[in-house]
Amino acid sequence: MSRCVDCLEYLSDLIWCKVKNIHLNPRIITMDLPCSDFKLKKPSTYTIQETKLAIKQIKEESAAEFDYPFFSYWLSQYIISSIQRCGDISLAYDLLLEDACPEFKRLLEREKWWKNNSVKCPNYESEKRLREMSEVNKNSMLYWFPKIKDLGIPMPRTFFVVVKENLLECLDNPAKFPKSLLETIEAVAKTVTFNFKRPLFLRTDQLSGKHYWEKTCYVEKAEDLFAHIFQLIEESASADILGKPIQAFVLREFIELDWKFKAFGGMPVARERRYFIKGGQVICHHPYWVEKAIKFWQKNYTPPKNWRQLLKELNTETSEEISILTEYSKKVATIMKGFWSVDFAMGKDGTWYLIDMALGADSWHPSDCPNCPEKLRKQMQIYEG
Repeated sequence: MSRCVDCLEYLSDLIWCKVKNIHLNPRIITMDLPCSDFKLKKPSTYTIQETKLAIKQIKEESAAEFDYPFFSYWLSQYIISSIQRCGDISLAYDLLLEDACPEFKRLLEREKWWKNNSVKCPNYESEKRLREMSEVNKNSMLYWFPKIKDLGIPMPRTFFVVVKENLLECLDNPAKFPKSLLETIEAVAKTVTFNFKRPLFLRTDQLSGKHYWEKTCYVEKAEDLFAHIFQLIEESASADILGKPIQAFVLREFIELDWKFKAFGGMPVARERRYFIKGGQVICHHPYWVEKAIKFWQKNYTPPKNWRQLLKELNTETSEEISILTEYSKKVATIMKGFWSVDFAMGKDGTWYLIDMALGADSWHPSDCPNCPEKLRKQMQIYEG
């Protein structure tokens, strides 16, 4: 499913052709693009009979490629061709319903499919894959991102590239990395970054390895992409006791944050917050970066002498931000049941972005907070020194 990042309308992924055949790639789940990538051709006047013949041809051509008749590609072709050929949106809708299975009819009747010449087209297979994959781990972006992406909260443009293989098996030999997967990631990366005119934020569905910033999640050059992918595989293998399996690579628009200095492996320390939600309410919130957690190991970088004061300023929570982030968190809490952490970061432009989520019981929590789960309290005390 493709969403316009300007008007938030869902648009047909067929019209997007900047990268050849990428709309047919079964690995790609979600694409958020500007309206300029989804322009419909000016419709010409066709008779009903001519339109039906055109649709019949599309159905015959699609049947050879797809077993299920309502893949995004086929569905997009069907509707868009109808509109372009006869200029009649209602006719396209009626023609589609003639052949739609009962399940799809119900979906069509629930959804508003068109507005201002934009086609809203659900990607049946993508949503199905998300549901199937997300049942495994609720900390995975494949689980929580589809649930909260339409709440009207600012978030980076986000693309998912599905991983079907066990990439941890590639650790002993990078040459084992699937060629088709790498080609897909490279194609999507060029789109997200406008051919690397902008940086890329790269992560897996479960982690970003942000402490090793310049080797993991922050990608500036196309030629460095594979090295960052492989480093993320290593980070996933070493996470927890058994490692964290990779179900998807997540390619996101890079948001320049409101940062004051760098720490760890070149990571910008920015104005970030963690909110905890439970039972539909915000139960507590905290600055993300505490002083005791900050470490400096990047070569050729000397932190400013007043970094502690800068951090204190970054960690100052204002009444305005608390109001904004509480509102955002409550929106999330209406959708996400149970105990969750919700992470926000402020961009250079002053916008607060929702950047991450996880189960509350698995999330860092200040040990002196009364809402910190008891089983985590001792771990947090050790971590905080």
